[in-house]
Amino acid sequence: MKPAVLRPLLHASTGLTLLIALWSWEALRLALTAAAVIAVCLEALRLRKPAFRDWLAARVPVFRPVESTRVSGVVWLSLGYAAAAWLPMPAPGAAVLTTALADPAGALVGGWFGRGRPKSWPGTAAVGATAAAALYLLGLPWPAVLGGAGVAAAAERWSGPLDDNLVIPVAVGVTVWAMG
Repeated sequence: MKPAVLRPLLHASTGLTLLIALWSWEALRLALTAAAVIAVCLEALRLRKPAFRDWLAARVPVFRPVESTRVSGVVWLSLGYAAAAWLPMPAPGAAVLTTALADPAGALVGGWFGRGRPKSWPGTAAVGATAAAALYLLGLPWPAVLGGAGVAAAAERWSGPLDDNLVIPVAVGVTVWAMG
């Protein structure tokens, strides 16, 4: 499978961590926090040991060329999930599901219709629409759906020097918590 497809697919599959919430929200919080710690440790090893980096890249071909010398998106995603996990309910579920689905939707649509530009308007629109659908399906009130979707789209487009995988879950989680 090509990295351009595998990376968004893996990103979207992170939403399956919400199945842990069927057991308990506390278990989800602990699992997301543990995953972030593990991701940071593996990333430190990946960045310090070229042999491990090459071994990992051969088995999980999702790393971008620039990620050979800097922190990868998976670390930022796990840290964003872990931060959002400690917000009051239902913010963690909204943050994880929205980020898991909306960010890869934006990447795919932006890649298809964005004329090769990063952070294209079609990609941003896809993030907003997918976020709204995810938040609506969670049964959140309309202010939280619209606010969370708008914040997700804005955070994806204008994350500044921070990785959008870190910014989107935290921004959506805080918005849902404040407006929910």
